[in-house]
Amino acid sequence: MITMTDDDNRTVEEIVTAQWNHLLDTSLGTGTGLDTGLDTGTALIHPDVVRAAHAQKRLRTLFPAVSHGTLFFSTTTELPHTRVGGTVYRQRGGTFLAMGAPGGGHIAETRTLEKAFALVAEALPADIAPVTRGSARAVPRTAPDASPATTP
Repeated sequence: MITMTDDDNRTVEEIVTAQWNHLLDTSLGTGTGLDTGLDTGTALIHPDVVRAAHAQKRLRTLFPAVSHGTLFFSTTTELPHTRVGGTVYRQRGGTFLAMGAPGGGHIAETRTLEKAFALVAEALPADIAPVTRGSARAVPRTAPDASPATTP
């Protein structure tokens, strides 16, 4: 996870890009699917998952974060995050379950990560708030499906 300091003068877009690049770094992958591992306290996720999400233009504009081995999206750059949109879970048998926003339920089960993340991107609300610097505590909820992440 990219950390920011008070003297961080990068734009929000640069922060989002840096976080995506951090997660896309193949050296971070555990090589075992959606499993997690630890590297200086950062939960890891398989690079294929990140690449499939990053391929979706709408998801690429959001701040990507990982919690408990699951990639999710936020409109805030710091913890606790403001979660928006859905996520994807590997199912037994090799399929992928695309889930909607927190509390939004099941979208579809697919055979590929790419299709699952395409469905997650399509399900994003049209009026989703742009990413802002700060945490869910500091930024008012502006997206209808936004909710504070449940993990620190």
